[in-house]
Amino acid sequence: MKPAETRAITWRGRRVIAHVPYPLLAQSLEVRGTTAAKSVSATSRLLVAAEIVPPDFASLANLFARNEALASSYIEGVRAPVIDSVLPALDDTSRTIHDAITTVRFVRETTDRDLAIDTLLDWHRRLMSSTQLSPELIGVFRNEQGWIGGASPIDAALVTPPPDVVPELVHDLVAFANRTDIDPVTQAAVLHAQFELIHPFADGNGRVGRLLIDWVLCRRLGLVAPPALSTVITGDIDGYLSGLTLFRMGDLDSWVAWFAAVAVRSSQRQLALVQSVEELKARWRTRLLARTDACAWGVVGLIPRLPVLDARIVSVELGISARSALTALQTLASCGILEEHSRPTGKGRPPRLFISPEILALADFA
Repeated sequence: MKPAETRAITWRGRRVIAHVPYPLLAQSLEVRGTTAAKSVSATSRLLVAAEIVPPDFASLANLFARNEALASSYIEGVRAPVIDSVLPALDDTSRTIHDAITTVRFVRETTDRDLAIDTLLDWHRRLMSSTQLSPELIGVFRNEQGWIGGASPIDAALVTPPPDVVPELVHDLVAFANRTDIDPVTQAAVLHAQFELIHPFADGNGRVGRLLIDWVLCRRLGLVAPPALSTVITGDIDGYLSGLTLFRMGDLDSWVAWFAAVAVRSSQRQLALVQSVEELKARWRTRLLARTDACAWGVVGLIPRLPVLDARIVSVELGISARSALTALQTLASCGILEEHSRPTGKGRPPRLFISPEILALADFA
C-alpha cells in the first residue's frame, strides 16, 4: 500500500508537515502470503471461539461489551475503578465509562445495516456526551487542524490531515467498511488504522476507531459480542502504536500481522473468560448446596449478566416479590457470592446494592 502523503500546511504562521493517507478504494491492499495466512487463521480462531461457547453465551454479551469498553477507555487514559462500571455514575469519569459501555452495546446492535457517516457521528455523540469536550465538537467532524502528541502541530508526534479533506477520506473509509470481499481481520485492521490516521474528530478518535473493529468483526463473522481486542491491546500499547506508525509508512504487512496476532489472543481470552464464568458458577452452586432458598439459586444465573443487583432488579427478572428477592440476595451475600455495597447518592436513603467481586475481577486487565 502507499504511505501517507506528506503535505506542508501553515498553522498559526508556522510551516508544519501533515500526513494525509491515500483513499483505501484507490489502492491495492494485498499482503504477502504469510500475512494473509495469519489473517485467515485469526478469522478462523475468532469463529471457533464463538462456536464452542456454552448455549447461554448470549447472556454474557454484556460482560464482554463492558470489558471491551473499559479496556478501550483505559488505552486513552480514561481510568476508574472497575466497580464504577456497574454502580450508578456519580462523576464525570464514571459517566464517561458508562457511556463507553452503552455505546459498545449499541454498536453491536447496528451490524444489521451498512455503515454510514451518520453512524460514526452518532457513535461519537453517545461516547463523548459526558466528557469535557465542548458540545459543539461532539458528533461532528473537526473543523480545525488536528495532531497527536505534543502541545501543538509544531512539536506533535503526528500532524493529521487538514480538516478540508476529512469528509472525503471518511466517505472512502465508510465505503471500504461495507465491502465483503476482504478477509474480515485484514479489513478490520486496515479500517481501524486508516481511521486513526484520518483522526476526524476533535477527541475520542481512538475509542471510535476501536468501535469500528468491533462493528466490522461482529458484522462479518456474526458474533453476538465484540472480541476482546482492546483488552489484549492494553498489554501491548507500544506494539499498537508502532503498528499504526508502520501502517502510515506503507508497511501493511507488519500491521496486519500484528493485528492478526492480537485477534488470536483475543479469541483465547474470550474462551478463558467463558471458562472462568462457568467455574465461578460451579463454585457458587457448591456454596449454595446447603441452602434451600430456591430464589437464591435463580439469582446465581443472573450474576454474570448483571454483576450489580438489587431487590427491584431481581424481582423483575425472576417474577418474585421484592421481599423474596432481598432475602435471596442476603443469602448469596452470606455465602460470599455477593457483597452488599452502598453508594451515597445525595438523594435520600441509598439503595441496597449487591455486587459480585469475582465477576468484576474478570475485568482486571490492567
